[in-house]
Amino acid sequence: MGERRTKLVTITDEGRDKGKKFFITEMPASQGESWAFRVLLALTNNNVQVPGAETGFAGIAELGVKGMIRGLTGLPWFVAEPLLKEMFECVQVCPNPKDPSFVRKLEPAESGDYDIEEIWTRITLRKEIFQLHVDFSSAAIRSLFGKAKEAAGRQSNTGTGSRK
Repeated sequence: MGERRTKLVTITDEGRDKGKKFFITEMPASQGESWAFRVLLALTNNNVQVPGAETGFAGIAELGVKGMIRGLTGLPWFVAEPLLKEMFECVQVCPNPKDPSFVRKLEPAESGDYDIEEIWTRITLRKEIFQLHVDFSSAAIRSLFGKAKEAAGRQSNTGTGSRK
């Protein structure tokens, strides 16, 4: 069983969070797939064009951070809020910046408001969460899209043709 990817993020922007460290852990595959497809469904249901939507996180990766955030801003809050909250389930705080080996959940767990004091920190962490989960190379994304398109082509060609 492989290890989930992790990333230690140190906030470098000026402000109350400067120097704070956060530990991000990749979602389990089933949770990540579910989250990605809920995002894709929400975006496509709100007329956001998502290239390669059938490939889950790879489709979101192709859309990019800016495209995803732009798309999420067009969603009703009751649809976007649980998706945004779930992202922060991946984040833990290192309360002692000198000892990043000790981490704990954000307080309060659902928002992290006691540990994160700047809006920009939340935005920075969202970008890092997103990048950790879609850490595909461009070639890998193209490969996934190509395989999905091939599979879709094979499905549409099987059993639907007429016999002569």
